[in-house]
Amino acid sequence: MTYPAPIPHAQGVQYLCWAPLTGWRWIRANPGREELPGGRVVRVVTGLRAYRWDRGRVSLFRPRDYTGLIRRACRERCMPVVPASLLLAAAEEAVRRADRIPVGALDSLHLTVELREEAPGPGQRRYCCRLRPVIEPYADQLLPITLQIDHAVAGLETTHHPFFVFGDSRNARVFSPVLSDGPTIARDTVEQLSRMLGFPLREANLGLHAWRELIEKGVVREAFACSAAPLVAPVAVVESPVGKMRVGDGQPGYVTINIRRAMARLVHGAMRDALGWSHLVQPPCSARRGRQTGRQR
Repeated sequence: MTYPAPIPHAQGVQYLCWAPLTGWRWIRANPGREELPGGRVVRVVTGLRAYRWDRGRVSLFRPRDYTGLIRRACRERCMPVVPASLLLAAAEEAVRRADRIPVGALDSLHLTVELREEAPGPGQRRYCCRLRPVIEPYADQLLPITLQIDHAVAGLETTHHPFFVFGDSRNARVFSPVLSDGPTIARDTVEQLSRMLGFPLREANLGLHAWRELIEKGVVREAFACSAAPLVAPVAVVESPVGKMRVGDGQPGYVTINIRRAMARLVHGAMRDALGWSHLVQPPCSARRGRQTGRQR
């Protein structure tokens, strides 16, 4: 998938640092005056995003799932695990300090998390968790893409997951290839949303040649792919080691359009969040006092 280039955001960067005597602590103000670990980046965790709602409100999408992902990355790197409450508070502060939250249908403020490690001396270790806001603009148009897959029918780009639709709009069923490492948060979002919209979804343990036959015979009527963001894109052509396959008429299908629209409504608070995925970020205390004073007047 090709998207507009992300825009780095200088404001709102948050630092969580760990040292043997202090443990994890949040450097809230004037991080330039603190001695921050430089060191090397040992892991980058992406996916945590903030979206603008109506009346100036801002919401983080599935922050508890992503904080769990960050904590798991700490364990995998044998690092001290960052407290979940500290991660969530830092993410909220990064959103509050951002001077601009995009307002497009699928635009977001993406919080990229860097885990850094530094050894300033023998037997000494320091760690830093850096939350860096990046504005991500997305095109609103439903432009069909060409998806590249491997022999396991997985996207060659690790963040892209294919879905295939059988049947017409009223009797549509969604199938996805089996993943060896389990679903990602983005893929789980698509699966849950598909079921909520009434499109039955199941995993199909089929090989590449079987999928090719189903596409060429017209059993697969449409296809789409999801990325690390809560976004789906229609697939017009599938490129694989056994050749290119054109899906349906190459245009966005009924299921793809409905899932994409529902995603945009969900992340912007325009539809009921039955699963409690959205987490509203409270405005700064000064802003809340100003609103209360305005109501009293």
